[in-house]
Amino acid sequence: MANYSTVFNQLLALIPRYHFERFVNSFNGDRYVKTLKFWNQLG
Repeated sequence: MANYSTVFNQLLALIPRYHFERFVNSFNGDRYVKTLKFWNQLG
């Protein structure tokens, strides 16, 4: 089975994870999340 990189995945590769985590933390995005964090949803 072949793996293909989607356009969305290619766009996420341009965003440094540190900046994404800082942005999520500034808005308390993962405040009530227990298992599936924002970064895991996008990846």
